[in-house]
Amino acid sequence: MSQKVNFKNSNNGNITMSAVVNFPKGFDKSQHYPAIVVSHPGGGVKEQTAGIYAKKLAEKYFD
Repeated sequence: MSQKVNFKNSNNGNITMSAVVNFPKGFDKSQHYPAIVVSHPGGGVKEQTAGIYAKKLAEKYFD
């Protein structure tokens, strides 16, 4: 399961940042989980390499 999120850049409120949060199977929002943050250069696209890598990490390490 994943969820797209948007938030304002803390250094420049005119810039909106986008991300995808990948959740492990059986995710329960009342529980606490470790997190892995994967990012790429500002010109990157979240659905490309960094996003694929993050999804695979979530699948492998959080199952």
